[in-house]
Amino acid sequence: MAADRPAITLRPDPASWAERLRERPNPAQHHRSDREAIGLPATGPIVTSGHQPVLWHAGILAKLIAACELARSADATACWIVADMDEADPVTVRAPHDRGEQARVRSLRLLQGDPPGPGIPTAALKPREPAPADDALPGLTPLLAAHRAEPTLALQMGRAVVEHACDRLGLEPPTVIACSQLVETRAWHAILDAMRADPAACARSYNDAAGAHPDARVRPMQMHKDLVELPLWRVRPDLPRLAVFADQLGAIPPEELRPRALAMTALVRAALCELFIHGTGGGLYDRVTERWLVNWDGAPAWTLAPTAVATADAFADLGMEAADLPDPARARWRAHHARHDPAMLGDDAAAAEKAELLAAIEHRKRAGDDPAPAFAALQQLLRRVRQTHAERLAALDADADRAERLRGVRDLALDRTWPWPFLPGPTIDALHEQIRGRLGTSTMQRCPPSSSPAS
Repeated sequence: MAADRPAITLRPDPASWAERLRERPNPAQHHRSDREAIGLPATGPIVTSGHQPVLWHAGILAKLIAACELARSADATACWIVADMDEADPVTVRAPHDRGEQARVRSLRLLQGDPPGPGIPTAALKPREPAPADDALPGLTPLLAAHRAEPTLALQMGRAVVEHACDRLGLEPPTVIACSQLVETRAWHAILDAMRADPAACARSYNDAAGAHPDARVRPMQMHKDLVELPLWRVRPDLPRLAVFADQLGAIPPEELRPRALAMTALVRAALCELFIHGTGGGLYDRVTERWLVNWDGAPAWTLAPTAVATADAFADLGMEAADLPDPARARWRAHHARHDPAMLGDDAAAAEKAELLAAIEHRKRAGDDPAPAFAALQQLLRRVRQTHAERLAALDADADRAERLRGVRDLALDRTWPWPFLPGPTIDALHEQIRGRLGTSTMQRCPPSSSPAS
């Protein structure tokens, strides 16, 4: 598990991704207007991905790289959706501190002020001044300052982080939009009208889909008599987001309604892209999205764009390999069992004698004889072995103590969620090059412009 060898996952076969972009080369006319409404090209293939407005780990960076590289080679537009409905902390970030056995975590402040309170989405907050620049993040602070005029904290952080990553990797930045902007589309009004028309059908289908894919861990909507929850949020400035129930729709100002995760990806896949690149979790929950829409009687008659999955595991350089740090549970097991197993101490003669005594104990039990003499002999043998190998047993105890002491360091070395700027430079470069190689973007055939009529 070397720090400079990221493990990359791309599904399905990345050689097929460009062809998947061509599966529906022209959006319908009403979807063209949706794209224009949020700043995307009306025609031409769009590859989309996204994440919360935080400083991401390597798995999210892999999605950005894949989207941008695929768009570059396939004459497509890359789009990044900032998931601004979610709870997230863009203010602080975890960073590794010190190396070797002294490695630990420190917290860096990126923006001034406290992190958002419980339940408050970044869409509900105004941008902030950057915190004083930290030596570990010299490239991000000026970008946060440059985006101080964005309408929300989500877009300030989301756009700054995307630009920071693209600057580092030499990528053409994608078009960055927020989930909140989807309410400017016709597709949003179509799904909202369908929810209003029959809330119970919407929620039932949603819950059936969630139940069919329990590994996605999608919470079902609440349904109690006349109380029907919908996959929407109510978002107000500086306040926690609220669940939305069907009987509230007439009283909630339309500008305060937002889509939840499944509704968001449904909108994007229906109207705003030809390929959506998920991470591992999104690849699971979007199976729920697909089943929900197919089985929802009254849902908009949409054809969803295909999806792909891109993610990566990469690790910080803490001055030692995780493989060199012992597993505390395993080390404690060895220290304990070595006191009862001479073979673990390399004492083959004592091990053979123990096997004979165990056989004798079993034989006496079967014969109805008293096994106590053989058992006493076994205990005497083990006492003698422990005395003979006292130094070795003490070393195993010391190893177990050290492993327990370094449990936290080992956890940090195995942590795949370090923000990408704290990964070694060669790791980031290897991540980029491996994804390019897997996509075949240096030789990928460019998508020809489509002249077929819109569907």
